[in-house]
Amino acid sequence: MSAYTPPPMDVLPPAVRDFVQDHAVAIGIDPGYVLPATLTGLAAAIGNTAVVQVKTGWNEPSVLFAAVVAESGSAKSPAVRGALQPILERQVDEACMVGDVTIEALADSLAKNPRGVLLYRDELDGWFRSFNQYK
Repeated sequence: MSAYTPPPMDVLPPAVRDFVQDHAVAIGIDPGYVLPATLTGLAAAIGNTAVVQVKTGWNEPSVLFAAVVAESGSAKSPAVRGALQPILERQVDEACMVGDVTIEALADSLAKNPRGVLLYRDELDGWFRSFNQYK
């Protein structure tokens, strides 16, 4: 097993780097717990408003999958909730985040949010179990 290497914080824009580091310090955790959720939240905020043209005829939207995997009780949930707090606050007014990933629920959310939505699950197990659901 190789030794843990912290994420390269120096490659991030200053505002993102400061946000991640400040949140990590505030709850006493490694920035590696905060960074994946922060980047995923930023990707969701960009949504379908911009795409990267890889080559002619091939565009990729801002889609990111991330998970924080660590021991139980290691402050994963507070790290992720803090990183997603701006989106959680917006969620009160708009359905920009989903937790139910059945085809019907996702279709309804996407119809209301053509920019896209953020799927947030606190536990990977629940997400994996939902893959074959149809209601």
